[in-house]
Amino acid sequence: MTSSIQSALSPILTAIGAFLVAGGGFAAIAYAVFRLLSEKWLTAKFEERLAAYKHAQQKELEHVRLEINSLLDRNIKLHQREFDTLPQAWSLFNDAFWLISDIWGLRTYPDLNTLPPEKLEEFLEEKPLTKGQKDEIRSAGDKTRTYIRFAEWDEIRDALKSYSEWKQFYLKNAIFMTESIKVNFGELDQLIKGALIEHKMRVESSGTRHREMKNFEKLLSEGQKLRGVIEVDIHKRLWSSADLPIPG
Repeated sequence: MTSSIQSALSPILTAIGAFLVAGGGFAAIAYAVFRLLSEKWLTAKFEERLAAYKHAQQKELEHVRLEINSLLDRNIKLHQREFDTLPQAWSLFNDAFWLISDIWGLRTYPDLNTLPPEKLEEFLEEKPLTKGQKDEIRSAGDKTRTYIRFAEWDEIRDALKSYSEWKQFYLKNAIFMTESIKVNFGELDQLIKGALIEHKMRVESSGTRHREMKNFEKLLSEGQKLRGVIEVDIHKRLWSSADLPIPG
């Protein structure tokens, strides 16, 4: 008989011996053996079920932990993109907004028709004009009007370039903005585009600055209000964690 079998039967034999010494009958001995074996079987089954339950619980905890870590990692990345995107969007938007708003502002130009030839040359050399443009101004009957036309087209080109840079950035990164900021930026984009097209049409038709400019008026009134709303929203998004305690 092996030692393991002896170890398993030892408690049973001991119980039987005790019952025989005490004068117990066969039924009593059988009951004692059944009870001992039942207790061991139940204990083994309970420990087996408990181990399986603990294992299942551990797997579930690991699954939940992985999901939480994945969500946290995703949120951190999204917030970082938002943190990088909003300042750049605000900067590009303001460049376009103020550049286009200022187009309709007061401009003063020298009367080139009354300038002596040497002063006219000095003036032309200081301006970012092409050789052909300078020649056209020199030979024009109304030199001032000709120069203003070139200057206005330069303003339009600068405004279009600034607006294009803003619009491209907005379209690429609107997905990282909150819905309210995205919608308000979209409305401002339409106001800026409308004012720019309106001014371009006026210059193309050699219109006067006294012409009614409804889109510019909307940009300067409604646009300013929307700009203020966006500024507050962006400030809240960027500084929302400023009051959180810093770990020691």
